[in-house]
Amino acid sequence: MLMGFAEDYHKIVMNVKQELVLIRYNSDFNAIHSANETKDNYKITLNKVLWKMPHISVNDSQKLRLLKNFENNRDLPIVFRSWELHKYPELQQTKNHTWAVKSSNQLEKPCYIIIGFQTDVKNQITKNMSRFQHCNLTNLKVYLNSEVYPYDNLNIDFTNNIYAVLYEMYTQFQKSYYYKAFSEPTYYPILFKNNAPLVVIVKERIF
Repeated sequence: MLMGFAEDYHKIVMNVKQELVLIRYNSDFNAIHSANETKDNYKITLNKVLWKMPHISVNDSQKLRLLKNFENNRDLPIVFRSWELHKYPELQQTKNHTWAVKSSNQLEKPCYIIIGFQTDVKNQITKNMSRFQHCNLTNLKVYLNSEVYPYDNLNIDFTNNIYAVLYEMYTQFQKSYYYKAFSEPTYYPILFKNNAPLVVIVKERIF
C-alpha cells in the first residue's frame, strides 16, 4: 500500500470529504535513474491518478442506524498513524554526532524511528535516490526523555560484515507494525547492506 496511514483502520466513515494532495519536487532528477548524464532528455508526466477506496453497502436497517448516529453529530474517533520526515542536510566530518529533533506533542507519541543515510545522490541522475548508504556506521542511540533505545551498543562493523543486529531490527519491524506472526523481509542480508542499511527502532522494545 502506497499511502498506508490508515491501513489498520477497519471501520467505515460517512459523509466525509476526502482529498488527495500530491506535492511534487521542482525537478524530476531525483525520480530518474539513468547511466546517461544528459538530464534534458528525461521528464516524468503524470497523466492519471487512480485512488482506490472501498465502498460498503448496508441493508435498510443498518442504514437507518447509521443515519441516526450521523444526525446526532456523534463523534467517531479515527485512529491513524502519522509519519514525520526530518532531514539533516550535511553531517559533520567527525566520528561522533548528536542531532536534536523536536519531539511530537502529547497527543502524538513516537512508536517507530527509522534512520537512513545518503551520500551525494540528490539531483544526481546517475545515482539511485532510493538507495541508502551505511557510511561505516558503528553505533546509534535514540534518547526519548529519560529512555534510551537501544540500551546496548550495536557494535556494527560493515567492513567486516558485522551487522546481524541491525538486520534483525530491520526484519522484525514488519512483525511489530503489521502484527504478524513472522516477518517476510524484502532484502536478504547482503542486499540490506548494499541497498538499504536502515536503523529501525521501536519505542516499546528494540528489534
